[in-house]
Amino acid sequence: MNAFMSGQILLSRTAALINGKIPGVYANRANLLKFNITIARPTSDSKSILDGTEIPEKPKKPLTPYFKFLLEKRTALHKENPSLKSKDLIQLVAEKWRALSPEDKDKFEAESMQDKQKYQLEMQLYKEKLTTEQEEALHQLQIAKRKERTQRRVKKESKAEGKPKRPLSSYGLFIRDHGSSGKSFKELLSELKSKWENLSEVQKEKYHIESNKNWENYETELQKWENDRVEEGKLHLVRTKTKKSLQLLKKKSKPNKTNTE
Repeated sequence: MNAFMSGQILLSRTAALINGKIPGVYANRANLLKFNITIARPTSDSKSILDGTEIPEKPKKPLTPYFKFLLEKRTALHKENPSLKSKDLIQLVAEKWRALSPEDKDKFEAESMQDKQKYQLEMQLYKEKLTTEQEEALHQLQIAKRKERTQRRVKKESKAEGKPKRPLSSYGLFIRDHGSSGKSFKELLSELKSKWENLSEVQKEKYHIESNKNWENYETELQKWENDRVEEGKLHLVRTKTKKSLQLLKKKSKPNKTNTE
């Protein structure tokens, strides 16, 4: 593997580490098979603290009949098919679920219905115990979660629409060029950080120049990309400052009533 590719991988892992994606333990159910996660009710008394208000842990939503089936069969199927990737193993579970007789599915349907009834009762009791402050804190937390989900959707859609990628910083370019090493990720990152800090400004200059040039090109490409999205009516994909500029232009283009009268 050449230095460039190693550097790119190092940059990717660095970003993942910053974003909390390493080590990889994911909560979504699609990864249950891969990471052998057991979905269970939390035992802690509180979930989080928002603005100093402790929010009790909400009851977990019950699993669907299919996911109950998945949890029951995943270990055995994984042992029978150790070479299958997570995606293929999930597909195999789905095929076996579809092949179940109505009678066999009834078992999972009944369990799921019981769990749902229990969940509804737990939620009712949960809401009754909340204080006014906790209700407000929980409301704010839900708003934050919705905002986060929206941001993820926008990011995914922007990527599909070919949004230009942000260029590397001067330090990022340095990592890209010096990422080849037999050392561990942590050791290599620490070593490169130290090397970068010990470089003279003259030695850093070439990285600064390249980074500045890349950023100028990026801004040009991004502006063109946003203009195209505006023409398509996809304003939710463009930056706030771009929207404000459009609003200002529209305001200026409106005829002045005092001049037209």
